[in-house]
This record gives sequence, structure tokens and C-alpha cells, in this order.
Amino acid sequence: MLQISDVKYAMQFNERCKKGQRVIALKMIADFYNSNIGRVKGFKGYLLRESLEDPPSIVNITFWDAKDDMDSYYNGMNYSEFLEKIKPLLEQLPEKSEYHIFDFRLS
Repeated sequence: MLQISDVKYAMQFNERCKKGQRVIALKMIADFYNSNIGRVKGFKGYLLRESLEDPPSIVNITFWDAKDDMDSYYNGMNYSEFLEKIKPLLEQLPEKSEYHIFDFRLS
């Protein structure tokens, strides 16, 4: 069972989909991250959001217990291959931001 205190780092991606490609992109992203849960060292989960005000906009955030694991993963072949597959659905490459999590609570 995931302990919220295990989540220390996050990577956020902001993407803009080409017209008519948002639903396909959302499914691809969800399938990709679901296939990594429990299989990638340090990967704790993800949050996938679609904008209500800007329909082509997608934000996904992945959660990690160690920065080294996060960095290694996003510099690795698995993510690079996924990025090549989803690239045709996007207007441009995703904007990426890294975060240290100060506090995280769900109720």
C-alpha cells in the first residue's frame, strides 16, 4: 500500500494535442503509465488531467520516491520510445518541470 510520505518528487508534463487527437493521447498516456506501476523502480503513480478551459491541453504528473530513479527513467529508452509514439499527436514536445514535494495529502 502506498504511503503518502513515500512520494518525494514529481515530474510534470504540459502537452498540447493536435486537433482531434486529445482522447487518443490521453488513452496512450494512461496505458503507458499503468503498464509501469509496480514495474519501474521508484515510480509511485501518476495524475492525468485534461483542461476544462483549454481542451487541447493535457497535464500529467508522475510521482517518485527518489530523484535518481525519476531522472534515470526519463533519460532511459522506455520513455524515449513512448515519446516517439505520442509525438505525432502533439503540437510540440511536452514542456517538462521537476518538483520536490513539500506536502501531499489526500482524504
